[in-house]
Amino acid sequence: MNADLHIDADRVLGWLQAMIGIDSVNPTLAEGGDGERALAEWLAQTCRDLGFAVEMQATAPGRPNVIATQRGSGGGRSLLLTGHTDTVSADGMKIDPFAARYDA
Repeated sequence: MNADLHIDADRVLGWLQAMIGIDSVNPTLAEGGDGERALAEWLAQTCRDLGFAVEMQATAPGRPNVIATQRGSGGGRSLLLTGHTDTVSADGMKIDPFAARYDA
């Protein structure tokens, strides 16, 4: 592992709390769900702020994909990270599922 690698835990926690706080309920799983647009826009801007080239890919109304690319300077291997930004219904939850509370 590269000894120069530093992960800013507070920054990562802040990002996680921000993402959890954005309603991205899948409208095909829960009637009236907001979809992923707000979370995708947040993710796209965060990636731009980090210097990534960002493309928003329309897949369905309110449900875009984010494609962020950071080109390397050498001829090494590529790394692909994938994930999903939708969540299931929050109906019936006893606590606010978007509160993103952290107890250390």
